[in-house]
Amino acid sequence: MKIHLPLLWSLILMSSTPALAHNLLINITNIKPEKSGQLLVMVFEEQGFPKQHEKAIEIKTLTGLTPTMQVSFELTQDTVAIKVLHDEDSNGKVTKNWTGIWPKEGLGFSNQQKVGLTGVPRFQASKIQLASGANQHIVELRYP
Repeated sequence: MKIHLPLLWSLILMSSTPALAHNLLINITNIKPEKSGQLLVMVFEEQGFPKQHEKAIEIKTLTGLTPTMQVSFELTQDTVAIKVLHDEDSNGKVTKNWTGIWPKEGLGFSNQQKVGLTGVPRFQASKIQLASGANQHIVELRYP
C-alpha cells in the first residue's frame, strides 16, 4: 500500500485544527424592566428556529433587567439567528395572549425581524453571518 505523505499530513492537520471562534456581542434594547421576569437570549442554527428553544445552540438567562443589556457568546458556527424573549412569567416559553396566537411577552430577533401576520420570522430573514473575531448585533425587543 502506497501512502502519499503530504496528503496524509494535510488530512491530519485538518482533523486536528480547531474551528474558528466567533465572539458574538448582542446589545438588547427597548427592555421594559418594570415588567417582571427574565430575558432568555437564544442563538440558533436553522434547526428549531425560533420556536423550539431546546434546539438552540446556546441559551443565556439575564436577570436584574435594565432598559439596555449586553450578552456575549463564543461560537464556532458561521451563520446563526438570535431570539430574545422577555419571559415575564419565567416559564421558559412564549406566553400567548387570549387568542392563543399572538405573544403576550416581549420578543426580539436578529435583523430586527418581528412576529407578523404570517407568523414568526423565518431563519433565512433572521440569519446573520459571523466573521472571525468580534461581531456585534442589536436586537430590539417589541412588546404587544
